[in-house]
Amino acid sequence: MHEAYARMMGEGKTAAYSDLTHFKAVAARAMRQVLLNHARDRNARKRGGGEERDRVSLSGLADEADRVLGVLQVHEALARLAELDERQARIAEYRLFAGLEHQEIADALGVSIRTVELDWKMAKLQLADWLELPV
Repeated sequence: MHEAYARMMGEGKTAAYSDLTHFKAVAARAMRQVLLNHARDRNARKRGGGEERDRVSLSGLADEADRVLGVLQVHEALARLAELDERQARIAEYRLFAGLEHQEIADALGVSIRTVELDWKMAKLQLADWLELPV
């Protein structure tokens, strides 16, 4: 969290967030990037790089509450989803990395809550398929 916050605030930057939802959306992106960078750094090390990977829980995506996937797998799946539907990928990122609720996501994206609910349902199904998770 500290590293994500530092990334968001940067050197000499002043925060320009319109509201708490906007802050959380930016935090989700920063957290994803921090986790991704850590996973890449660990894999890049010459010794022990592939032994233990950073993990992220996707219990909200799968029925198995203890299912854990590598950050790189999740990142690749979200990037693949973004190629198909950018909004669904952003919704998934906000849910998985910031824990935003549907109303908060709807406010952040300027869409209806029903749109978020439908897009999240589609995104979950697609990600579950690609990550080989039970639906």
